[in-house]
Amino acid sequence: MKRAGITSRIVVLICVTVCCLCVVITAVGAKMIYSYTESGLKSEVQAAARTLKRLYDKDFVISTGNADIINIHTNQNMTINDFNEITSLIGCSSDIDFTLFRNDTRFFTSVKNADGSAAVGTKADSDVTLNVLGNGNEYFNRKVMVNGQYYVGCYIPVTSFDGDTVGMCFAGKPLDAASKNAVTAVSAFIALSLAVLVISLVVCIIYLRAIISGMGDIKQFITGIANGDFSVKMKAETLRRSDEIGDIGQHALKLRENLRDMVERDPLTMLLNRRSCRNKISSLEESSTGYAVVMGDIDYFKKINDYYGHAAGDEVLKMVSALLSEVSRSNDGWVSRWGGEEFLAVFPQKNKDQVIEILKQLIEKVHDTKCSCGDNTISVTMTFGASVHCEGETMDDTIKKADDLLYKGKQNGRDRFEV
Repeated sequence: MKRAGITSRIVVLICVTVCCLCVVITAVGAKMIYSYTESGLKSEVQAAARTLKRLYDKDFVISTGNADIINIHTNQNMTINDFNEITSLIGCSSDIDFTLFRNDTRFFTSVKNADGSAAVGTKADSDVTLNVLGNGNEYFNRKVMVNGQYYVGCYIPVTSFDGDTVGMCFAGKPLDAASKNAVTAVSAFIALSLAVLVISLVVCIIYLRAIISGMGDIKQFITGIANGDFSVKMKAETLRRSDEIGDIGQHALKLRENLRDMVERDPLTMLLNRRSCRNKISSLEESSTGYAVVMGDIDYFKKINDYYGHAAGDEVLKMVSALLSEVSRSNDGWVSRWGGEEFLAVFPQKNKDQVIEILKQLIEKVHDTKCSCGDNTISVTMTFGASVHCEGETMDDTIKKADDLLYKGKQNGRDRFEV
């Protein structure tokens, strides 16, 4: 009863709060959306007009003699194809219209008359003429008349070679289309606010139940880790939470991984340590799964430490570990640091021929990989011994055979493998 009372009070509190917030957010949000939409329209048409002006200036000029628009490279008059090609290069919405003016008269335009024809020969609004042609200024208007229709538009003056303003570039969007976008955005926002209000109570109840469930899941997970069970799992819905419970769950996962790494992995190379590798091999034997082991050793590693220093030696160990891991994973196996510069890789269900191919890959990888440490580039070679586990022999028997073959490879000249 006490828990139910707390839940009910929280539900009421949240609902009242959400109702108040919905009213405030809807009012403020609608105003902001309208403002942002208007600002976005201004930026869009200004960018389109300026781009048209740059593309125009690159290739064309209005002749001061006959007022034709001339290509400065070919000395040919601009055609409607030239105009369409220029405007097609401007990557903006299909609602944007473009116009090139000679003085105040539309010379090329995508603005249409009532009958659908291009509004060529029509005049610009008087305010536009005064601001652009008269004063030589860029002119933006949120509601400018364009051939009998209101536009959100931007005009940019076009000058001749001698600096006189002889025309204009225009880019604009019909006000009806612009207003429709703003109304759509505001309507969607209001609908979303109402939807939030309606579902708040349901979400509240579900969330409160999820809190209790999540805490219980984390408790069970940590209890498993405390008992040494690193295979324990946490529910996906607990980890997906975006609140403190989700954070606790994520941190609990990291705790498990860190503890498992401390117990199972070599701290330098992050490979499995000897104990963990033996445990995994034991699992293979318990399931009667055949396997092969490959023992590898870095040749003359002591000389690397003596000549380049132990820091360089550590980098070589990490480099070798990375390439051994890569080859092992690609062949459904794993690798461990067996001790010092020795590594043991295990490949379940591999026969002798398959192991030979893997060893060839390993030798090739080692040859092709170099370790950079400061100003030094270090090349290494490795020697490998491999043995396929036979029925009736122990894990230690199989590993010892591989180790003996490694020693044989060392005696036979190193940088080789023995199977």
